[in-house]
Amino acid sequence: MFLIFLSSFEYLLNPVSSFSISRGNAVSGIFNESFQLFVNPSGMGSDFEFSYQRYICSTDLISLSKGFRFQSGNIGAGIIFMNGGEMVRRDTTGESLGVFYDLSSATYFGIKRDFNKVSIGFSTFFPYEKVYEYSTYGAGLNLGVIYRINKNLSSGISVRNIGYILKPLINEKYWFKGEIRTGLSYTDENKYIGLDIMYPFSFSAGFNLKLLNNLSLNFGYNRKSDFNTGTGEDMLNGLIFGLNVKKGSFLINYNIIFSGIFGIRHSFGLKI
Repeated sequence: MFLIFLSSFEYLLNPVSSFSISRGNAVSGIFNESFQLFVNPSGMGSDFEFSYQRYICSTDLISLSKGFRFQSGNIGAGIIFMNGGEMVRRDTTGESLGVFYDLSSATYFGIKRDFNKVSIGFSTFFPYEKVYEYSTYGAGLNLGVIYRINKNLSSGISVRNIGYILKPLINEKYWFKGEIRTGLSYTDENKYIGLDIMYPFSFSAGFNLKLLNNLSLNFGYNRKSDFNTGTGEDMLNGLIFGLNVKKGSFLINYNIIFSGIFGIRHSFGLKI
């Protein structure tokens, strides 16, 4: 019998929150939103958020995050869950021996502290994956700082995925794919404008415009949406379009994401 696995927890490097996606993931300077637990923990808020997206290769990606006000800052927790779908186990002749599932998750815990115009924060995360009787897990850390330049404009920097696979599926242990992000975020009553630059080099931009009291239009571009497939020449690859609808204390978000050879993906979010 033979099995071939490749696990790199790639989703840890890409946007998992639908509300982050709606801004092209150009969110380094955003503060007081719980999804920052996954991106720049110095921007954690006290809201609750649920997100679902149809990820690459027909996998399902779900994230939950919740923050709590704590002294002069916030604490928060969240989880990312990915269902890699049904797989078939075969013997060396190609005969089916039954099906199994590729399931993975990453649990996050974070804390941030506010100091006048500056916020600092960190989050720890613990990814886990199980494929058939094989499993892998690791531990990592995200660090971030946000500086509020004025009432509407803020800048942020974060260092993400500082961590290590402690137990690989089969092969040798390895470090996570890390990332450094820096960017600016502008927010007022009618719009959001954001720009992030990342290392290894990439960039993202986001724009939200309020059309009505309860409806806003989202537009974004994420240079990393090709998922390293080499399809950057696709004119639409990386573009994001969506809507936000507000009803009372509920905010509903929907986006379509153009992802090169993976086609059009969809994300849905609910925030309270």
